[in-house]
Amino acid sequence: MRLRAPYGAIWGAIVAATLLLWSAAARADAVADFYKGRTVTVYIASGPGGGYDAYGRLLAQFIGAYLPGHPATVAENMTGAGGRTLANYLYNKAPRDGTAIGILQAPIVMDPLLYGKDAQGVLYDPLKFAWIGSLDQFTPIAVVMNTFGVKTLDQAKGKEIKFGSSGGDVSERLYANILNTMLGTDFVAVPGYGGSAEIALAMDRGEIPAFVGWYYAGMKRTKPEWLEKNLVTVLVQFGIAPNPEIKAPFILDLLKNPDDKQVVHTALAQLAMARPFTAPPLTPQDRLAALRTAFDAMVKDPAFLAEAAKQQLDITPFSGRQIDALLKDIYATPPALVARVRTAMEAH
Repeated sequence: MRLRAPYGAIWGAIVAATLLLWSAAARADAVADFYKGRTVTVYIASGPGGGYDAYGRLLAQFIGAYLPGHPATVAENMTGAGGRTLANYLYNKAPRDGTAIGILQAPIVMDPLLYGKDAQGVLYDPLKFAWIGSLDQFTPIAVVMNTFGVKTLDQAKGKEIKFGSSGGDVSERLYANILNTMLGTDFVAVPGYGGSAEIALAMDRGEIPAFVGWYYAGMKRTKPEWLEKNLVTVLVQFGIAPNPEIKAPFILDLLKNPDDKQVVHTALAQLAMARPFTAPPLTPQDRLAALRTAFDAMVKDPAFLAEAAKQQLDITPFSGRQIDALLKDIYATPPALVARVRTAMEAH
């Protein structure tokens, strides 16, 4: 015998579903009504002309079309304190209504973890930001000229390998220190270079054989002949997940000690959110949801992707929810291992 649901239950389900749809539509209308005729400011934690500036202005150019109410958007640079000035502004002073967002310099999300919430100049808690998403993920590499005769990390052990350094860069110290202390290599920094272009030129000239900490996408874009003509070997790739395009060992696969793995994972976590955008804490949930939805739609827009390609900007999205989960994970790192992370990042 076939059982039928009582008419009252069916009618109740229909009413509930209708009310849910009306509620969702009302929320969407409220967000659209709020944004209509307003201006969203996209703050950029660097000066004009750099990578953060390029990504910030790219988002400002496109995201308004995907927000309900289609607000105008403007980009504004706010430099200072290695990006902390903007982080402090968004956290403490910016409007918390969805009209102020910013692209932060990714490494500063580690500050409260490494140096404590009362660290000088750190007036923000990354866990409380309203993260929207990141436009790119970085994959740093250690690369060596093939004329040096080293094709693997095992061959590198017991052999001093000099690499170009701009001096004072945390990432250069970090990557070399990981390799030297955890895998037994002997990479030695040669400071005094102005940046990646000068280091690459020095490698071409035979002044130095290696570069530790260059981003793979940057090498591929600016020195494609190195790969096309098999002039270099990528010894290892860094990050929290391997880049399948790179035919080189992944750092976490090379580490056998679980604590070493967690230290490196924590130290490198911010690479997954290399170009991150956030709104201030306590941004209304419906507007944050709209910002995240707009971001997710924007990164699939062919016009957006074409403009990014024209500017030679890699787009490897990492969603706001992924950022939330990542930060929750790394901020759960035990204090003893955090101390090791700090040591690795400060090593000379």
